[in-house]
Amino acid sequence: MTITRLHYLFKKHRLQSLTPDEYSEWQSLLSDPNLKDHVEAMIDWEWQLMPNNLEQIDAERKENMLAFILEQPQQKPIKKLLLRVSTAASILIILCAGAYFLNQKPVKITPALSHNEFIAPVQNGVTLMLANGKNIRIDQKHQGLMKVDDGTAINHTNNNLDYSTTLADAEQSAIHTLTNNSGSKFDITLADGSVAYLDVNSSVTYPVVFTGDSRNVSVSGQVYFKVKHNAKQPFNVVAKKEIIQDLGTEFNVNAYGLNDKVKTTLLEGAINIKDGEDGKAIALKIGEQAVLSGGKLIINEADLEVTTAWMQGKIVFNHESLENILAEVARIYNVQFVWTDNSLKNKKFGGAVSRTKKLATVLNFFRKTGEVDFLVEGSKVKVFKQRK
Repeated sequence: MTITRLHYLFKKHRLQSLTPDEYSEWQSLLSDPNLKDHVEAMIDWEWQLMPNNLEQIDAERKENMLAFILEQPQQKPIKKLLLRVSTAASILIILCAGAYFLNQKPVKITPALSHNEFIAPVQNGVTLMLANGKNIRIDQKHQGLMKVDDGTAINHTNNNLDYSTTLADAEQSAIHTLTNNSGSKFDITLADGSVAYLDVNSSVTYPVVFTGDSRNVSVSGQVYFKVKHNAKQPFNVVAKKEIIQDLGTEFNVNAYGLNDKVKTTLLEGAINIKDGEDGKAIALKIGEQAVLSGGKLIINEADLEVTTAWMQGKIVFNHESLENILAEVARIYNVQFVWTDNSLKNKKFGGAVSRTKKLATVLNFFRKTGEVDFLVEGSKVKVFKQRK
């Protein structure tokens, strides 16, 4: 009976004649895991009916198309879109819009469909700023050995800049800043062989050559360090008002946000943490996290999976507030969340979502909890309680 009902609503959806109650029932059936095979078969069939799309549709695209259907309200018939796809009455208008969007077809759609949830992670690239203020966009044309204005020779391969092998005629005092605004992590091998992995909207400032009694770098955003230990030349990381001194280690620094809060998590080795204002140092053990906030340094046991999830392209949260989770989502997708009900900010959630897929995948994870819903309007996403 349920499958018969699914196909009945499917036919009414094609004709854009669902009542509000039927539309809610339609969404419920589409999201029922027991009906997944039937829903996917419907998508396959509709895909086959679309011109120039006789190849098999892959699982990820099918998932994204289903997410698109689930969250789009019914629209009035779109004449121009129908002319572009097919005259067959069996093709779902919304499915066509989603399929053509995912397949990057140049389909012109109405404003009602132009602001949807298929927002990709931010891809504003990686920028290297030299000491003279010049910015260099790091892209494919810079692959291989590149020599910049101050004489520094840097080796660029894939998602890495390497300063450890070819310094050439670099000015000993030259300072560079690398900023990552791409959707995936980018790493840099410093002159001493230490490696820093940068998250989105993150920067590291460093000398092209380490001289003197210490190796000093500064960061903003989130950076994971693998430091080459050298007792004669300590490695120091400055993050806002905090100073992290390496004693041979791997650690993660999270210094996002406008306030002075910094989270430092130790995964291997040992580090000393101190507030840059009073100079009081605290030794951190493996698996611990130091949180500097409001001038106070607090040590807690760390959730290492949550801390390092970004390195694997995931957002992992364990009884975390929705406000904190969506702050990370906002950075990744370059969107602004607008709260229509502030009580939702403190709702706690646990789970994991990919941060490499479209925004719709993330939003649908929270929708399935029955607690929260979203409305995407361009780069703004309204957050409100889900209707029971």
